[in-house]
Amino acid sequence: MTVLLPVYNGADVVGNAIDSVLAQSWGDFELLIIDDGSMDTTTRVIAAYADQRIRLVHNDSNLGITATLNRGLGLARGKYIARMDADDVCHPLRLERQIRFLDASPETGVVGSWTEIVSTASDSRTAARTMARAIVYKALRIDSYVFHPQSDAEIRFFMIFNCPLSHPSIMVRRTVVDEYDLRYEFRFAEDYEFWARCAQRTQLANIPEVLLTYRQHSSNTSKKYAADYRACANLVRVRQLETLGIPVDQSERDLHCALANYDFAGDLDGLHAAKLWLEKLVEFAIAKLGLDREGAARLVSPYWYSACAASADEGMAAWRLFRSAAFVAHLNWWSFAWQYRLLGRCLAHRSTRI
Repeated sequence: MTVLLPVYNGADVVGNAIDSVLAQSWGDFELLIIDDGSMDTTTRVIAAYADQRIRLVHNDSNLGITATLNRGLGLARGKYIARMDADDVCHPLRLERQIRFLDASPETGVVGSWTEIVSTASDSRTAARTMARAIVYKALRIDSYVFHPQSDAEIRFFMIFNCPLSHPSIMVRRTVVDEYDLRYEFRFAEDYEFWARCAQRTQLANIPEVLLTYRQHSSNTSKKYAADYRACANLVRVRQLETLGIPVDQSERDLHCALANYDFAGDLDGLHAAKLWLEKLVEFAIAKLGLDREGAARLVSPYWYSACAASADEGMAAWRLFRSAAFVAHLNWWSFAWQYRLLGRCLAHRSTRI
């Protein structure tokens, strides 16, 4: 199997990534590193490793992540191709867990995992807040901090909202890539768009176990080019709605993208429309994709909560709308914490509507 690791100016982090791959419990792999025209000492760091499993390839110039990944897909020799980023770290059992999963699940062509997110923010308040949240979530055994939808049906449904797999955590069958000539196409949200096309050809899954530590920082593409990323992601969301056969007009499209981006800014009438839309999606997920009501409710609830929180200045009218959504009654016990946080925010405002 092949571990595909593109890198550009990653001298300060790539060593940790390489170490985590070389320390895997599954040792039969090639680590294909593609240096995308780095101008720092990245090549020198990589060259210091004497392990014969490392295969270093250089781009003549900086091609960018999309072209570099496509080159890697063409060069990979393994039966399976695992993705890895230069600033992330694999957990020791990652490759073994994913290989055994794919060996046992021939219908699945792409498998990811849950991820642990760590912040490298220089802002001490941001870093402290991230660490505190991680500690609380771990203590309460709340998996949403590292949660990605698990089954193929959950992934297909979640894909209408956001990217359902963590890119550096995935492993894909090379036969799927080659048979359907699958390559990355978008410059931004390239993985999201890629999974949407993969989902039309094969089943997708996530192993419900943290197998990767993902570093979140200001130079992440989704943060650095936020507007471009959002535009591309919105295109994928609309395409996925169409692929699943969910009819949508322009107003519903705009509403859906606002909800998915946690950018709802409507009044009570708009919040009511959001409730009806999300209820419609939940019923679709149950009837057409076979999800149970609790599972569908869990997938839409963050977007509903965010919309209601954005309308908290409407007071108890927003809270009553929140509670009236058909799927709220089916949320897990841990959701009560943020439900009553919303209640507190609504109580702090006087309703301007009866």
